[in-house]
Amino acid sequence: MAKTPAPTKASSAPAPATKPGPQAAGLSERVPSGIDGLDELCEGGFERGSSVLCLGEPGSGKTTMMTQFLVNGALQQGEGGVFLSFEESKESIIHHSLSFGWDMTEMEKSGAVAIVNYKPQEVKRLAEEGGGMIWDTISETGAKRIAIDSL
Repeated sequence: MAKTPAPTKASSAPAPATKPGPQAAGLSERVPSGIDGLDELCEGGFERGSSVLCLGEPGSGKTTMMTQFLVNGALQQGEGGVFLSFEESKESIIHHSLSFGWDMTEMEKSGAVAIVNYKPQEVKRLAEEGGGMIWDTISETGAKRIAIDSL
């Protein structure tokens, strides 16, 4: 006679606790920055469509962080970006980016990012135009990420 297996007893151990993600907690969609540690602190990244103000003394890494946000968006997320600078020249941004291994010239050629530089005396014209060239650049590139340096 074949022996029938004994019935199994359901485990009474509690299920492991899991931390709900930002979406389950009622937060909006997150945009990963790709910056080590930052996304974890921000519960997965920045809220899509939000404005994030980055403050710090000169040399604290604000421009580098914004550049990395755009580079990672383009390379890791397929999201184009526009870097709008009112102080640092385009050449300086490109030069400093190379020290991190980011070839902004090639990224511009491929259409992944655009760098727009305005001199302080041009801001009045920019305001009168209603941001014409900026909006044109965003539309042309299909940018999802925009960095403004500095206010």
